[in-house]
Amino acid sequence: MKVGKKYPLVSVITVVLNAEELIEATVQSVTEQIYKNIELIIVDGGSSDSTLTILGRYKKYISKLVSEPDDGIYNAMNKGINIASGDWVIFMNAGDKFSSFDVISSIFNSCRGPEKIIYGDVIVNYGYFSFLKRAGDLARLWTGMKFSHQSAFIEVIYHKNNKYDESFRIAADFNFFLNAYKNQIQFKYVNIPISTVIIGGVSERNRLQTINDSRAVVHSVLHNKFYDYVYVFILI
Repeated sequence: MKVGKKYPLVSVITVVLNAEELIEATVQSVTEQIYKNIELIIVDGGSSDSTLTILGRYKKYISKLVSEPDDGIYNAMNKGINIASGDWVIFMNAGDKFSSFDVISSIFNSCRGPEKIIYGDVIVNYGYFSFLKRAGDLARLWTGMKFSHQSAFIEVIYHKNNKYDESFRIAADFNFFLNAYKNQIQFKYVNIPISTVIIGGVSERNRLQTINDSRAVVHSVLHNKFYDYVYVFILI
């Protein structure tokens, strides 16, 4: 429930499939936020392990839960966007966590400006060590993502009108942000780590396909052969 314009409703969308060892920590990182104007949306791809049982322990914190087969991660994310009723949305998938209990409050306890995308830094967890990765220069966004998707809040209305292009199986988020930047949508950087992510996601496990998808995105959005040559060099 919205508690006033000063405190916008933040939709946290968690996409999950058979992640019984990861999902609880992710949900707890949401429930532990001191910012209370949050709706937690779970989009489950039809888990066959104990994921749904674990989620059942937190049903009082879950605003909406969908459990059904999907056509890939971006299809699931688009489902979450469709049912989000907040003012802002962030994706915190199974294994991801907010970097601290006051991340959301530090961003949304004050009035916002004209920005539609708010992004920050990320803590990357390799299991045996972690490090802080600073967001990069948006002017070089064409070379690839400059911040973690899990460290970006997006205005819900904008996202509902600009969903993920599911034809990009790995780089649809890159396509979304590059289009936003090209169209001069207002971004705002906040100098804090927003999320902690575990290394080994889909893009990390499929580096060549990620590069190929990224090249296709840049070609589609910017229509400049120079960038194609750069990505061929990266592939080589």
